[in-house]
Amino acid sequence: MKAGGNVNFDSRLAPTQLFAHPDKTGGSIGNGAKQEWCLSDGSNVMAASLWLLFVSAFTSATLLPGSSEAVLIGLLAADGGAWAREGPVLLIVVATLGNCLGSVVNWALGRFFSRYRDRKWFPVNEDEFARAEAWYRRWGIWSLTLSWMPLIGDPITLVAGVLRTNFLPFIAIVVFAKAARYAFIAWGVVAVVA
Repeated sequence: MKAGGNVNFDSRLAPTQLFAHPDKTGGSIGNGAKQEWCLSDGSNVMAASLWLLFVSAFTSATLLPGSSEAVLIGLLAADGGAWAREGPVLLIVVATLGNCLGSVVNWALGRFFSRYRDRKWFPVNEDEFARAEAWYRRWGIWSLTLSWMPLIGDPITLVAGVLRTNFLPFIAIVVFAKAARYAFIAWGVVAVVA
């Protein structure tokens, strides 16, 4: 960063040179130059993008506002589809990890803090809880395959904790469901952008 706090940003970003240093460029863009994921002060734009995706995915799964799908699509389409051309697997893994960790928080809230369901700060109101509980009681653990769905997925993961679902089957189904959702979105964007 400059003394005035301004950041010199190199917009010629590509994920292939993850650890390239900004003053080791190989020439001008378009002539086979080494592109970089760095700001002029050496900080890593790729790492910041991955953290943004992780945080967005985490908050989206913890009943807080967030749109990890929009962040994923934006990253895949950014810079002329650089992520899409290089392969979206890292983005899918990061989004899945963040979203599943958020679901684990919901499960833990249900498992250890359900006695506070009547409190204003509890993330699910009684109507949402009753709807998710009825769904879970009807379909059992397999209702977790819908943990990726907006509005119903988060309460289902919380109800799984309240109903004392074992953690290993819980996390296995949730990881599968959320990874499949992100893979479907990512490869859909890749088909359009790349």
